[in-house]
Amino acid sequence: MNKPLAQDYTIIWHDSDDRFYFDGCGLANLGGGDWLAVVPHVPRSGEKDLRAQLPTQSRIHIIRSNDGDASWNKVSELPYYSAVPFLHNGAVYLFANTGVEDNGQKVRLSFTQYHPMPCGNRKFCVIWDKASGLFWATTNPSVNSQELVDWSGMRVKNKGYKGGYRRFLMLYYSLDGLNWMQAGCVAQAARLWQSFSYPALTVDGQDLGIIARSNINGPNPHDADGATFHRVKNFRELAMNLHPERD
Repeated sequence: MNKPLAQDYTIIWHDSDDRFYFDGCGLANLGGGDWLAVVPHVPRSGEKDLRAQLPTQSRIHIIRSNDGDASWNKVSELPYYSAVPFLHNGAVYLFANTGVEDNGQKVRLSFTQYHPMPCGNRKFCVIWDKASGLFWATTNPSVNSQELVDWSGMRVKNKGYKGGYRRFLMLYYSLDGLNWMQAGCVAQAARLWQSFSYPALTVDGQDLGIIARSNINGPNPHDADGATFHRVKNFRELAMNLHPERD
């Protein structure tokens, strides 16, 4: 039986306070065994109340590891809301709920085509790896999206996620960023109400470091109560050679 690639994850931050849940996390490899994780913590409430509470009650936890991801410690906290923050060149970029100002410059995009993305109906993350010459992505597939298999007796408190479970965190690779091959399962949650979702990934030598917004014991797959770190070792060996042989 196939086993997940990185089931032995580390819970880097957890909070059992049922008034809050974790949103999409950010991850940066600072080099030399030094990692920085950005973990948003937002209020759990109805849609009407959430809009008012997000700017005032949300927090962003800055979590750091100095020993190659063996242990993690909180080093700072920011009083903002930001889903899926990212880090680049030592700076933390936040998508804060503060409004937008137009500086007069435009980003021009041209439409090429629609193209399917595996599990693109949920948040996924794509990176380019120069060493392998491939794109790598983490996604959350469903295995019973139409609920043709009866799982009605299993606990999922929030019925709004019917069929859209986030139990499987999968790894894909692509030559062109359009067509994707499955490399394997990173981690699998055992129960319907558990999840590993909103992943972010970064390269660490021969390995991949992945952070996920994870529900360990919260009420449903969406309202995560923790953040987990996963290490996929020798990830490039999981890819087939996608180039044809020359005659």
